[in-house]
Amino acid sequence: MVFNFAANPEVRINSIDPETHFNENIIATFNLLEVMRKRDVREIVFASSSSIYREPDEIPVDKNAL
Repeated sequence: MVFNFAANPEVRINSIDPETHFNENIIATFNLLEVMRKRDVREIVFASSSSIYREPDEIPVDKNAL
């Protein structure tokens, strides 16, 4: 089993430097999956960050916030 916690968490970089975003997130994930395929590893735990959500209304962010 592979635990994947690696990625560039700065979402805003995509508009400034899309190549870095592509290399660090898309290509790196592809490479990880390819190694898993070659080694017959079939389980992955993928963790995402809060960066995928909109800007919070309040800080600190309540655990029930969407």
